[in-house]
Amino acid sequence: DSYNVYYSRTVYSSKNIAFSTFIRDSENLFGVHASSLSQFSIRSVFMGGLKPSSRTFEVFVASGDSDVYYSADVLYSHDVMFSFGIMKGSYVIGNKKLSKEKYLTLKLSLLEQMREELEKNKRLPSLADILSSPIRKGKKLFARARVEIKEGFKDKSAIERAFTNTTRVVINKELYGIDEYKDFLSKHSFERFDNLAHSTSPISGKKAFVLPKFWCAEKFMDKLLLWEEVFSLSKLLKNEVKSFEDGKRAELYISYDAKENSFNTIDTVVPYHCQHTYKVADAGFSQYSAFSTWTRDSQYIFGAFMVHLSSFVINGSNSYKLKRAFEINSCRGGSDLYFSHGLTDVRNAMFSFGIISRGNLIGNSSYPLTQYNEFKKTLLSQIAEELEKNRDLKYSIFSFLEGKA
Repeated sequence: DSYNVYYSRTVYSSKNIAFSTFIRDSENLFGVHASSLSQFSIRSVFMGGLKPSSRTFEVFVASGDSDVYYSADVLYSHDVMFSFGIMKGSYVIGNKKLSKEKYLTLKLSLLEQMREELEKNKRLPSLADILSSPIRKGKKLFARARVEIKEGFKDKSAIERAFTNTTRVVINKELYGIDEYKDFLSKHSFERFDNLAHSTSPISGKKAFVLPKFWCAEKFMDKLLLWEEVFSLSKLLKNEVKSFEDGKRAELYISYDAKENSFNTIDTVVPYHCQHTYKVADAGFSQYSAFSTWTRDSQYIFGAFMVHLSSFVINGSNSYKLKRAFEINSCRGGSDLYFSHGLTDVRNAMFSFGIISRGNLIGNSSYPLTQYNEFKKTLLSQIAEELEKNRDLKYSIFSFLEGKA
């Protein structure tokens, strides 16, 4: 359901996309990673969220923004350059609030310098390059930037109950002890959650988690802060930016711990508007999920990668608008799917591939509902028995796709 897509991966409901990955409901993006509800963005990461973002260049972590350049952790703001930790701000350069007239004058000068360098060298530095600059002013400000970090409510039992409930709904068997199934549930996810990459915040000494595969974080691990800290430090640390060369030397910091309006998130990176998550990377607008990556607008999702607008999914990837699914890949708008790939608007299917708007499928053939249900009952019994015995399955959907089953 996307068009005008060039050298990109995993793009849904979008248009005019190039050199980008993990894009949904966006348009006119170039060199963007992990974006939803965004438009007119270049070389930016983790864009969109609760509100759309537009006209961004080299921005990491943004929602509800417009006209932002070389900045990190900017929310519900507009007209921001070479800054970090900005919430509901405007006309800011180097974390300094300017008059509209002064901002626009300086912005025009900075953009002209950027254009000249881009035309001359055919490249510009990335925000990751700027973030990797040495810590200078920050050392004297860390003590003043310390804030109380509330650990928040942690109740893993709520997630355990959700896992048990999900296995009952999906495979007709209540399984217990989610950590015992971590290897099984990690097959689809982008990350191995038993060893999430993290650094130590230079402000509090607490762990600051990140996903290095996503965001080149190995370049600036010493600049990783907790969410509360990045907004505290941003009020203290100011950079003098009068030229693009000054901007390249700006001392910026970043947090991926975007836990706005979240509750009971355990070992979760980017817990944005989510509840009851355990070992999830980017759990935006989701609840009751574990061992998953990017489970936007979903609930009761376990062992998934990029499963959106869905519920009761175990081990799924690159799919959305599903209900009750097990070991599926690249499916859309279906329910009660097992070991299937590339299905659209299909209800009741197992071991099926590339089918649109049909039902009661075994392989790619339709069967009477009673006969289908008899086979399904046998399959679910075998799945439950093997999982309960081995805490894993011998085969996944990828085993069939790769011809190894």
